[in-house]
Amino acid sequence: MGRMETAVAFLVLLGFASVHLVAAEVSSTVTPAFVWSDLRCLGEKDQSVVYESQTPHSLVGSVLTKIYAKCSATPKLEGEVAYPEMIVAFIGKELRSEDISRSYSSGVLKTLQESVAGAKFSMSIPYVTVSSDKASVAESLVSHNALNRALKIKEVAVSGSCSVGGYDVKKLTDVPDILAYISGRKSSRVVGGTDILVICYSPSLDWNLDGISNSEGEVLAEVLSALKSSGTSNAVLYSSDPRVAMEKHFGIMERHLLDGTGNTTTDCDALCRSRAVILEGIFVAITLITILVSGICCMKAVKSPARFEVSKDQ
Repeated sequence: MGRMETAVAFLVLLGFASVHLVAAEVSSTVTPAFVWSDLRCLGEKDQSVVYESQTPHSLVGSVLTKIYAKCSATPKLEGEVAYPEMIVAFIGKELRSEDISRSYSSGVLKTLQESVAGAKFSMSIPYVTVSSDKASVAESLVSHNALNRALKIKEVAVSGSCSVGGYDVKKLTDVPDILAYISGRKSSRVVGGTDILVICYSPSLDWNLDGISNSEGEVLAEVLSALKSSGTSNAVLYSSDPRVAMEKHFGIMERHLLDGTGNTTTDCDALCRSRAVILEGIFVAITLITILVSGICCMKAVKSPARFEVSKDQ
């Protein structure tokens, strides 16, 4: 019986270990964020670094509050827009905070360095903690209550692998669609209004332009070029989130959870993703325990002596 108790204890520990390993997907990652703009109301040469650790929600809140507070307090010149015509949030997946302090070379980092250094206003946030059980930057930006009371948001557009829950947003499919949206909104936008454009880059999606697949840095450069050529006054937020490339891992479980709630959208928010991870861990633990219990029962049922067992009579 001692062996059975040991086996049961081993099964329980193995079950907990499997849940822990799968739930490790919820673990957090520290990534950098950058904000920059050439709007006069944000300052002529205001470049700062915020070393306090931020969450995606607090990051979005501080950025929107800073833009609103500064632009509201700055006297507007004749013919000048009071607020940015478009706030662009580009969520990539390449950069981590440690990449900034070492000799890491990438197209997106080069584009960011040039943009931040050349802007009138910039803010660097090296420590943003992203976690799969918390709202992402995209979700926080779309759902943030500051949108309703601070800036006059006219339209929200989303492209890529962003999950924004059931919010009513305009969906953009690819890079040409994004570029056409930027130029088109310049002429159709209501004066005094601000648009939100959220782009979540994922290598599993089709980011072709003129038949050529574009990297994260190239897509970001194309978006910035379109903003400049269209004359759209803007503020840009770049944040890195490794989860933007993980939509295939959660897909089946997310759809099941969403179908069960009667939600018709194909997006899955942070709560949905954390539930998916927990359920997957439970399923793995149950499967392992079932297999091992079945094996022990089979071994216990075998009463015949082993082939090389020595008889007690000898």
